[in-house]
Amino acid sequence: MLAPAREDATSGRTHMNTNRPWRRDAFAVCTLLAVLSLTWIPRLRGPIDLRWDAALYYTLGTSLAEGHGYRMLNEPGHIEATVWPPLLPAFVAAHQRVLHTTDPVEVGAWLRRSFFLIWLAYLGAAYVLFRMHVGIGLAMFATAVCGLDLSAIWVSDRCYADLPFALLATLFFIVASRPATSANTLGAWLFAALAFLARTVGLALFVGWIAEALARRRFRAAALRVALALVPVLAWQGFIAHVEAEPSYAHPPYAYARADYALYNVSYARNMTLRDPNVPDLGRATPGDLVRRVAQNISRIPLNVGGAVSAVERDWVTMMEQIKQIPVARRLVPWRAIPVGLFALGVLTIAGAAMLVARGQVLLAVAATMYLLHLCLLPSTDQWPRYMVGMTPALVLAFVFAMSRLRWTWARAAIASFVLLVQISTLGWWFTHEFRPVVHENWYGHRVAYRLFSYDAAFDAFDSGLEWLQRTGQTDQVAVSSMAPWVYVRTGMQAVLPPLERRPDVVGPLLDTVPATYVIVDTCGLSFTRKYTLPFVKAAQDRWRLSYAAPQGGLEIYERRQRVSGAD
Repeated sequence: MLAPAREDATSGRTHMNTNRPWRRDAFAVCTLLAVLSLTWIPRLRGPIDLRWDAALYYTLGTSLAEGHGYRMLNEPGHIEATVWPPLLPAFVAAHQRVLHTTDPVEVGAWLRRSFFLIWLAYLGAAYVLFRMHVGIGLAMFATAVCGLDLSAIWVSDRCYADLPFALLATLFFIVASRPATSANTLGAWLFAALAFLARTVGLALFVGWIAEALARRRFRAAALRVALALVPVLAWQGFIAHVEAEPSYAHPPYAYARADYALYNVSYARNMTLRDPNVPDLGRATPGDLVRRVAQNISRIPLNVGGAVSAVERDWVTMMEQIKQIPVARRLVPWRAIPVGLFALGVLTIAGAAMLVARGQVLLAVAATMYLLHLCLLPSTDQWPRYMVGMTPALVLAFVFAMSRLRWTWARAAIASFVLLVQISTLGWWFTHEFRPVVHENWYGHRVAYRLFSYDAAFDAFDSGLEWLQRTGQTDQVAVSSMAPWVYVRTGMQAVLPPLERRPDVVGPLLDTVPATYVIVDTCGLSFTRKYTLPFVKAAQDRWRLSYAAPQGGLEIYERRQRVSGAD
């Protein structure tokens, strides 16, 4: 087997001793991956989930594959995109070019298989990272924690950039922790640059890399790393500046296409200037608002870190609800056990990060810290479980490193057993309660039957409405929807987000500039059309009529009335 990790006394770096046979490690990781892959058996059928952000990633990929540039094909005028860097869309485009089709059903099925391979590579890379610092037993446990993490499984089911980012970040940590040769420097830069081009929060990796060189007083290396980091950062920011300087940006195809609240149509920098991007009427964020936002989010870091190495707070609550159904446990286990448990795991992880810094592992600690501070700029923590996946291996490493320093074997065993129990219970609940059958009767001529997470009656109604729209609407008409890119992927019709305005005398003229033919009012989570557009179309019955209502409820489609010749 591989010998335990050792620390280089001169450099402070940690290396694995590779003088001994590697067969035991290979057998351990292959066995572990085979067991963890059981979670994919019910998930390999059908296309990857293309709802929410995934639909826009797919649409941008289609634009690249068809040679249109980096454009949002769902939008009138096919406006250029600035919200996300292009690595994942390029990955989608590569699939479309190889398969010679943009059919989301066919391409989506292959994307699902590709994401399975990415997931395997992610766990394999995580194991290598763990073995650089801890023994084989703890490395296997840490890899199992990453593989049983519901958030990682959830994003692996969707065409999101989070899982590819997690793989690239883990590979970066592995290569950047090796001796600073020219080849390793180039490799570390390549993985960090690709991670940045997957998600801009990858800048945290560069910061950690530069900080490590400064901590070791290697100032020339730090200067070189700064120069290397500027290459992808300036390239992406330069592209955004170029798009925003074009006349078409100031004069978009419809009036609110580039409004700061149009979350898919503007850069993060513009969207985050609002106090709450989902409630733009609250106005722009002041410096005081940003300070309070960051301070509030920082106070929740231990809870969110604890969730990253076990299960998120929502799933702890679900587990507690099941426990409370047992008469004896109802009195013995208080609700406050949830924040106490998450906080304890978070503090243990943070302590492990401090121990790694004391051993000279500045890179991991600084990169993880900068990553978390970047998340603290978000207006809410709703998306933190998804975003935490990108840094989970680094956090789990800190967690198990702290565990390895506990004196009592029983304490290590108790913590490990508890974490695995929480994760397995969470997965069991989600697979039995939230992994539901989905049937699309007509999706690009296919009848598609598969299963998805987070697919409830509201989404079933939504898809029923899209099938009606596909039969009724024309591809040159425009629909307004809270999930505009998904409408395009499902029907081929152009679709836009609604104007996030409350005054009817403002909403009407803005919809006229699109011009919108349909307004889809759904109940899928945060529905912008229900919150902002429904009051207008219900009041303007002379201009809009209800054309479709889902039989099961939960969705209405309003259609613009045709003007009578000679009418005002």
